[in-house]
Amino acid sequence: MRHAADRYTYRVWWSDPDDSFMADVAELQGVLAFGGTAEDALRNATDVAGIWLDNAVANGEPLPVPRGHAAWVASDLMELTAEPVTAEDIRVLRHNLGLTQRAFADLLGVALNTVQAWEQGINEPSGAGQHLIRLIDAYAQWVSPTRRAL
Repeated sequence: MRHAADRYTYRVWWSDPDDSFMADVAELQGVLAFGGTAEDALRNATDVAGIWLDNAVANGEPLPVPRGHAAWVASDLMELTAEPVTAEDIRVLRHNLGLTQRAFADLLGVALNTVQAWEQGINEPSGAGQHLIRLIDAYAQWVSPTRRAL
């Protein structure tokens, strides 16, 4: 029996440690697949999601409600922003992304001296800046590799 596996939220990214594309389903815990291309990873994740859903039905378990991408990001954002971003958080994130201060400032749409002041603890990001930094931290795989090279 096949279910509407295509209604769930899929995420696809490149994994350097695995040397392949990875894909998961936000609403289906434990569904993870890989592939040589992004399309292969997505197709494999869709197949695994179908099996996951079939097993849930066979075991009489309720199926998770597809949240849709916007609702999923909004719910994650609420969890991510519980703690304020610190100067150390910003330095570590920028370093982990492999970005210069200028490239990080460009990514956020702020001035270079703003990032410098944040990293020195002189100023703190505004509410919107806090949210954006937390999102970038949580979804670093979405930051373009070409941007990382800047």
